[in-house]
Amino acid sequence: MTARSTSPDMGKSPRKIMIVDDHPLVSRGLMALIDDEKDLRVTATAQNAREAMEKLKAELPDLLILDLSLPGVPGWDLMKNIKVLYPSLRILILTMSPEHIHAERALHSGASGYIMKHEPSEELMAAIRKVLVGEVYVSPAQMERILQKMSANGRNPAERNDVQDLSNRELQVLTLIGEGYTTKETAKRLNLSPKTVQTYRDNLRNKLGLNNSTELAHYAAIWVSQPENQ
Repeated sequence: MTARSTSPDMGKSPRKIMIVDDHPLVSRGLMALIDDEKDLRVTATAQNAREAMEKLKAELPDLLILDLSLPGVPGWDLMKNIKVLYPSLRILILTMSPEHIHAERALHSGASGYIMKHEPSEELMAAIRKVLVGEVYVSPAQMERILQKMSANGRNPAERNDVQDLSNRELQVLTLIGEGYTTKETAKRLNLSPKTVQTYRDNLRNKLGLNNSTELAHYAAIWVSQPENQ
């Protein structure tokens, strides 16, 4: 028989967890996994930002597990609103969005951890428990990238990555460009108008020193595909 994972809080009431993910099958799978632990319990699930805010108002959990890709209001914006209203709430990002692109920014935005959905269940449970005790969770590979970036601070300004100056929304648009999405597809995915997305594309070209849309697409594709450049 497989031993159930343990925690120093086993004698206490189960820690309350809320899941925000727009895929019901994912939420049900997570609920089954978490509820199998004696010291953890899923008390609420939500499929979008509006539903999440309503349920947070009704009962505040100890941990919120959040997917960044939500319909309507993106997970980034939801997290920002949550941290304004509930600054002490711990948030663990569980997503398919590449960690080498988004993890560090998520931590700066208020998340306590970032884990990819393809990670094994044992790693997810380790991330949940680490965040619940007030620590920060990222993968070893991502931690190495963060440490390397920290050690490089103060070096030649010419080595600085211009992407770090982008806003969260600009980074989302750049990522989708790199993944091959058109302006209309990006607008639909981010719940924006095509005109607004085009404005973001223009801003990206200016900030990154690119001359046209072709250069922007080429830059974005290379950047998304090369984690070592982040």
